[in-house]
Amino acid sequence: FFQAEDGIRDQPRSRGLGDVYKRQERGNALLQNKIGELTTVMDSKDQQMDALKHELEVPKQQIDALIKKIDVLIAEIQDKERSVEEKKQKHGNNARGDQKRKRGKAQRKSRSSREDK
Repeated sequence: FFQAEDGIRDQPRSRGLGDVYKRQERGNALLQNKIGELTTVMDSKDQQMDALKHELEVPKQQIDALIKKIDVLIAEIQDKERSVEEKKQKHGNNARGDQKRKRGKAQRKSRSSREDK
């Protein structure tokens, strides 16, 4: 380089437009390679995701079947609880009737024993 007295250097010579185009071509080729790599990775990840979805589908179907069985069991339990409640109410009404009859009998006995005296 030639250095002027005031410290300013000469500009480097221009290489011409050919070098610019060559650099662009190299840059485009690198970019295309990176896009290709990215596409390959994405395809691989898509395949992995599809495989995982398939693997998860089987347990999901099993879980759905178990949920249906549980729903059936819950319905059966609720039916039995209703039946027990109905029996309790029926029995409770009978028990109240029995209690009333016993009280009436006891009252009649006490009246008759008072009358006998």
